Amino acid sequence: MMSSRLDACARGETQRPLIDCKSGVPFENSTMIVRFFKGLLLGAVIGLAAAAFMVGSSGALFYSRSQAYLACAVVGAITGLVAGKPIWSADGKVEALVKAAFGAIGGLGFFFVAHLLGRMIVDLTMIRAGFGPASRLPAVVLPSLAVLLSVIFELDNTAGSKSNSASAGAFGSAPTRVASGARVGASPMGRGGSLGEARGDRDEEGMAESSGSRTRR
Repeated sequence: MMSSRLDACARGETQRPLIDCKSGVPFENSTMIVRFFKGLLLGAVIGLAAAAFMVGSSGALFYSRSQAYLACAVVGAITGLVAGKPIWSADGKVEALVKAAFGAIGGLGFFFVAHLLGRMIVDLTMIRAGFGPASRLPAVVLPSLAVLLSVIFELDNTAGSKSNSASAGAFGSAPTRVASGARVGASPMGRGGSLGEARGDRDEEGMAESSGSRTRR
């Protein structure tokens, strides 16, 4: 498969999805991989920053469920505003607000599931981040939530980019077909030129006949 793709690149044939001729990997797949790791990194930064703030301000453990729900909702909203298409982009403001709302709701659901399943005891005393059930540690819950949402938003943004490029290609293909059709078909000027050539040939034949008749006379 890779050799055939590289051969196609060597022949200069157009491939969809476009292919990196050095590695043979489609650009769409490489873009998705890059966005995946970007989501991991961005989510880790947001989650660790939020966990550090929580640990420094209120302690290493959530002191109540309401505090945990509120923290998860805020982290989810912030992740939605930043990950994927950020709010400061030209055409991403409305989408970022929608993602922020989804992130807040997702944060509430995430902690609900974590509270039910996250009973494993985690010891983070070495980094002064607490000791206890995983669902009560901000240093465990908030980075996990931020990474999960950030990866989802980044991959969703990749899918949106693919659909936009596909629609652009669909709209851009019509003029190409029209142009090619115009080249294949005869243009009005081409028809005029061919008619003029035919008339010129007829005139030359008539002149030759008349000169031949005069010679015979």
